[in-house]
Amino acid sequence: MRYKYDSAFLTLEAQGFIERREDGTSTPYFATVRGRQLVALLKLEESERKDVGVND
Repeated sequence: MRYKYDSAFLTLEAQGFIERREDGTSTPYFATVRGRQLVALLKLEESERKDVGVND
């Protein structure tokens, strides 16, 4: 399971959606501007699907 998380974070970082800021032993991840735009787009598409009734 850990491999899937590591792979997902690596992919998001490679695509520029998140960035990591190493801080000693921990490595926190932060959403970039591009990442926040992706979240906004996904939320918009989800609300549009609900309006149309696709998930009913």
